[in-house]
Amino acid sequence: MKKVLNLQGGLYSVVCNHDVEFKIVPGELGSETLKKSLSMQMLIPRSEDRTKKPEPFTIVLYITGGGWKTPQVRYRVPTMVRLAERGWLVAMAEYRGSEICNGQDAAEDVRSAVRYIRMHASEYGGSPDKIILLGDSAGAHLSMLAGYHGEEFDSPNDNLSVSAEVSGIIELFGPTDLVRSMREFDTKEMESHPVTESVKSTFAALTKTPDLDKQAELLEPLSILSRISPEAKIPPTLIAQGTEDFIVPPWHAEELYNALTNAGKDVEYYLLKGARHGDKRFYEDEMIDYYERFIQRCTEEKQ
Repeated sequence: MKKVLNLQGGLYSVVCNHDVEFKIVPGELGSETLKKSLSMQMLIPRSEDRTKKPEPFTIVLYITGGGWKTPQVRYRVPTMVRLAERGWLVAMAEYRGSEICNGQDAAEDVRSAVRYIRMHASEYGGSPDKIILLGDSAGAHLSMLAGYHGEEFDSPNDNLSVSAEVSGIIELFGPTDLVRSMREFDTKEMESHPVTESVKSTFAALTKTPDLDKQAELLEPLSILSRISPEAKIPPTLIAQGTEDFIVPPWHAEELYNALTNAGKDVEYYLLKGARHGDKRFYEDEMIDYYERFIQRCTEEKQ
């Protein structure tokens, strides 16, 4: 049998440059003798039209969640391919997890990743002037911590002459007030909820203490809402949140949206009815369309 097919293809295919080392950090328990390598998975668009060289790609630096533990970056590669197929260079960065560090160290790693991808953008076909941070859950929290005037998290080992600023931040179901969240999961109402013990152990691991008052003291500087003011330099932010999220309830997104709006900042907020924490609907085509419009708006002035 012979049949002639007239198939419509996409604009881009995707190749992966895996395990690109961007930073060496102290290893277990901060040991200077046991070093740990942090790497990125690079998802690189390839134009199906090989007759002309493509313009440099906008870079989406993805920071995955996972309760601030050592991130399982490769787990998210199939999902992130869908973004790279839109013509974005997707860099998926590791960071130090709560097993060996604290939230400040993880935010430092995010800023180091921004600097690395900015310095090496041209090697992968990306634009150093068009970088968007995309994070989900704990990764969204770290993206905001690093991207909302996060100079205090700069590593002295980085080339600080290279900017760690980004053109925009897409935060998906990220926690914004860690102290309030910690206190809420310690109430009698939440005692029997199936996620309570897991969330409480996460806060204990992040702060390295089971004492709730000490946790509150250590979590306060990691909370996002206190970083927002009219004077603060904050990039445009897209918020996406599910109504049925019990791990990071919708009030986190509501408070963030209100704080950014009241401070006069550029913000978009999408509330997904029925969506739970990590729901696949956050990465379906309809939502990616919203991300695409946001990314274009944030980067169009840099064309």
